[in-house]
Amino acid sequence: MLLGHADGLSEMRSSRDQLLPDPESELEDDDDEAASTSEQILYTASFEELARNIIQYDTIIWFSISLLLVLAWGVGLIMLLYLPFRRYVLQKDISSRKLYVTQSHVVYKISRPSFIPFWGVITIEKQVPLSMVIDIIIEQGWLQSLYGIHTFRIESIARGKAAPVDELQVQGVANPGLLRKVIITEASKVMQDIGISRKPATLAEEGETFSQIGSPTERPLIFKSPSKSLKMTGSPRFSPMDRRGIIPEDLVLNKLEEVSRSVKLEMSGRKKVLVVGGTGYLGQHLLQGFLEVQDSHYDLAFTHHSTPPKALLDVIPHALAFHVDLQSGQGFDAISHAFGQPHVIVNCAALSVPRACEKDPSAAMSLNVPCSLVNWLSSFRENNALLIHLSTDQVYQGLKSFYKEEDETLPVNVYGKSKVAAEQFISDKCSNFAILRSSIIFGPQTMSPVPKSLPIQWIDSVLSKGEAVEFFYDEFRCPVYVKDVVAIILKLSNNWISEAKQTRLLLNVGGPDRVSREQMAKSVALIKGYETSLIKPVSASSVDRGVKSPADISMDIRKLVQTLSIHPTPFVDGVRLTLNTEARP
Repeated sequence: MLLGHADGLSEMRSSRDQLLPDPESELEDDDDEAASTSEQILYTASFEELARNIIQYDTIIWFSISLLLVLAWGVGLIMLLYLPFRRYVLQKDISSRKLYVTQSHVVYKISRPSFIPFWGVITIEKQVPLSMVIDIIIEQGWLQSLYGIHTFRIESIARGKAAPVDELQVQGVANPGLLRKVIITEASKVMQDIGISRKPATLAEEGETFSQIGSPTERPLIFKSPSKSLKMTGSPRFSPMDRRGIIPEDLVLNKLEEVSRSVKLEMSGRKKVLVVGGTGYLGQHLLQGFLEVQDSHYDLAFTHHSTPPKALLDVIPHALAFHVDLQSGQGFDAISHAFGQPHVIVNCAALSVPRACEKDPSAAMSLNVPCSLVNWLSSFRENNALLIHLSTDQVYQGLKSFYKEEDETLPVNVYGKSKVAAEQFISDKCSNFAILRSSIIFGPQTMSPVPKSLPIQWIDSVLSKGEAVEFFYDEFRCPVYVKDVVAIILKLSNNWISEAKQTRLLLNVGGPDRVSREQMAKSVALIKGYETSLIKPVSASSVDRGVKSPADISMDIRKLVQTLSIHPTPFVDGVRLTLNTEARP
């Protein structure tokens, strides 16, 4: 479908557009709009991430129709010549779109040039009262799925129609599932207020009255227009209605039950887990781990910095995705409104490349010290959340073997210093936390492959070429298998939810083996049958990596084993599991 119901052009976007928490920042360039909005804007949908996909999708359809018409009558040539102007108008359309939710309305606004050249500017504003919303439909055709685009439809009983109508239809709303939940939640509040008060609610802008007499179980809802009566025939979908425009009781009750179920989810016994940095390597494995828990009682949400990959969203369709700027904190308010206060927050997000931290220390500090996250958690009235924070073994100086948690932290690079600062900040500001000082995390690739190089896979790839490769023999770590890290976090989460005891925990999270890079490479070679003579040991001091690296930051993990009764996988076994998983089709 090329043309949208509301604005003459149906817009297409990713199924995962985020809702921006600070709509004023999106509207600050439009003083007239801000002045005309008397109600607080609760949520704002974004139309930016997949603008290119929308234009490409529209172009393909327009081009296909043009070719057919060229073959049929030749008028398709005119359509092809018109295509550049159409793309220009569509770009202006997308950039001007504003879709947001207030306490009583869903508002959609656009301002773009007319599709007829020299016809001026078209400005459209559509307001849908939340009290009239009875259904929200998200659709996706085959071609739309190729571009990650959905059609978002709001059905309403407004304007005196006897049957529900598509009050608003747009394409290209990212994260439509989240937007649907927001609208349903706010609509349910409005409808419950109407049911409690049992008083007529007047829609002044429509000149019509929506009255509920008694409870929904006593009489049907009646929608009257003082100026005219309605006469509608029955349809296969809706039962016949009389001249008063009576809305079928079953229809209204079904919708009320639907939104009530959505609201009750917030009050159920299910526990909410938020993974910050859910599109990264550990974040994806962690989301998968929570999904695989038998009889799972978790509701999941995760944050992302850019558009979350479709492969990940397909695997975890019920998890909510939120765009969050960890430096400014923009995006956390949207989580509060749509997901609520989490019971467990796992912070996997970090600028974790030591060289990058060394080049930009201020960025390392602002990203790795979770000020915005902790401040957001402090805004909740109830202090019943556990923050699990991923730190690093690089907080240690590296002058001895098997560091313990109580050993002094003397990092030698900016990355380690930023992590020490984060640990101190969390300890000072949070009542309940678990800080995990992780070593190198290795394991199989994620559900949606991450772009960064994974250690075991990289070693395998370079040795498979049959060429000699240099590896450090004098830097030691305790690499930990990713599934063990997931098991540790799941155990901490379950303990917190079941016991709710104050938790202030610091743990070394590494594997049981102290190994050098050379030993890591030899393990891969032995398992895959490569010649170990290809592995050339060199000193770390012989290579300038642009950042100082600690020599030996192996860790003592006895406290981890004693506290959680988890015994991490030996390194060679983890490598074998990783390579066997990668070998599967």
